[in-house]
Amino acid sequence: MYYPAAGSDAHDIELLSRDACSFIHVDFRETEAQIRSQLQGTPGFAGYDLIGLRQVSAAELTPRGWQPSEGLPQMQRPLPEYASPANSFALWAVYERRSTHSADHGADRFSLLHLHAEGVAAYDALYLGNQQQAKYLCIIQPGEGFGDNPYRFTDPEGALHKLVSRNPLGLPDFLVLGGGGLPEFYDQQPCWTEYEQLVTTRRFPSSVGSATLAVWAR
Repeated sequence: MYYPAAGSDAHDIELLSRDACSFIHVDFRETEAQIRSQLQGTPGFAGYDLIGLRQVSAAELTPRGWQPSEGLPQMQRPLPEYASPANSFALWAVYERRSTHSADHGADRFSLLHLHAEGVAAYDALYLGNQQQAKYLCIIQPGEGFGDNPYRFTDPEGALHKLVSRNPLGLPDFLVLGGGGLPEFYDQQPCWTEYEQLVTTRRFPSSVGSATLAVWAR
């Protein structure tokens, strides 16, 4: 699961931990101390205990090094200062389901890798650079309005779609769309037209009342 502009959201894990056990969240808005605190006590991980947490080096993430893909799309506006590569970090957490919860609650264990990075560049480094493919891609409330996202993730002509489409292994099998507002924003027509089959939808309480997640398949 690859989730750029994730912030501190955990709804993807709550929705899909029965089907996925490895989650990658990417964002540049929070400090390492804030992320550590969230990983050690996020309400979205109810029923799980943290059994491991450590820093991950750039060499571990990209053991062959990383050179940006040729023609990597340019940002539509500059990154904010706090998103500087000098402030980058990666934290890897592993959680185990409590014995008081059954398999219906989710996977026995799952891991969450949080990268303090920009989402398009991180996808390039992790997936194209390592010749890998994400099974799920999440675009949930990506901050395209008055937020600080330098790209438009939902735009089929935007940087993220162009880069993901360039992967020789193909697009992710599933696209997870979501956010606040009316459910039909997400469960009627996906923003990326390669995804044609609605698999499931779910409503969650949120700070704006409620949010919808919709899972689409190619």
